[in-house]
Amino acid sequence: MNIDNLPRKEAVTKPESTRLQKSLQLCMLLMTTIIYGGGYFLLSRNEELLVNQTMIVTAGILIVIPMLSLFVSLLTAAPFVFFYMMTGISFLLAALILPNPRPELYTYAIQWGGPPILASFVVFFLYKLIKVRQDFLRVDPSKETIVRLEQSLTPLFGQGLLRRLAFNEIRLWYYCLYVWFKPPKIDADVSYTYHKTSMIKVLIIFGCIMLLIDVSVLHLLISLFSKTLAWIITISSIYLMFQLVAFYNSCRYEPHMVTDKVIILRLGFYSRTEFSPDQIDVFRHAPKNISDEDKTKDTFNCVLSLDSPQYELVLKEPHWKTYMLGGKEQITKIWIKLDDPDAFQDAVHLKINAEA
Repeated sequence: MNIDNLPRKEAVTKPESTRLQKSLQLCMLLMTTIIYGGGYFLLSRNEELLVNQTMIVTAGILIVIPMLSLFVSLLTAAPFVFFYMMTGISFLLAALILPNPRPELYTYAIQWGGPPILASFVVFFLYKLIKVRQDFLRVDPSKETIVRLEQSLTPLFGQGLLRRLAFNEIRLWYYCLYVWFKPPKIDADVSYTYHKTSMIKVLIIFGCIMLLIDVSVLHLLISLFSKTLAWIITISSIYLMFQLVAFYNSCRYEPHMVTDKVIILRLGFYSRTEFSPDQIDVFRHAPKNISDEDKTKDTFNCVLSLDSPQYELVLKEPHWKTYMLGGKEQITKIWIKLDDPDAFQDAVHLKINAEA
């Protein structure tokens, strides 16, 4: 049976987002970036600021961006969390980049616009929190916690770019923090780990050490010139460290799987593919010396660059490889490395013979 490597099913209570919704959200994010960047450039110049310059920046941040985000949410039936997110970012950045004394428009926006928006957000948040809890309890309890969270939060974030970004953050903190207290259950009979004999742990440790050096040394050096830039780099380094820890834990708790109906191959939460055993055309040992010419676009390399793959799988038909942010690529060849390659080989041969 050819499953075409469809992503795992999710309990979606709203229809799939249209191409118009995705395009408008992307345009909205680009426009927001331009307004924020242009406003910061205009206000950070050493020249004496004019009143009209400050008013233009204030209006762009506190009026144009929230209104456009509200328009996008209403026009495309996008989740209202998009509007609240953009509005919150606008008020935060306005407080950071607008010079003192604040313009009157900023004061009026805070006094008259802030309380109604905040009150509506509290009501919205409490209502959605109740709905998410109800949806979470309805999802099959036998599924992993991260899967249940994704399915219950889909109605909140919709099906567009916002959903992919939100789920990426959820997976990050799930694997960075949550799994230390409640590790997910792994079916050892159909799971095959790949992190123990790999260079993944070495690279993660080395990366964390380098980031700690960046945090401790670069922060002091850069703060001599710009404290804002120093804190931005420091926060980014700490966030990247969390990303590395989450990636390693995802490699631990998201192993390769071989069942009667499907074979799932992954590289942590970064990428994955799945197909039925009867879609395997060739299963053989990987070539010892792999050149850059062998690393074609249709190859899914489930191995870090410092490791050498053990097996090569060639598929009968192209299948989709999905990335953590929802991107897809068609693949026909897969390279893998495992902690117990013989057990994996026996399992794959058993499933192939059973399908024959």
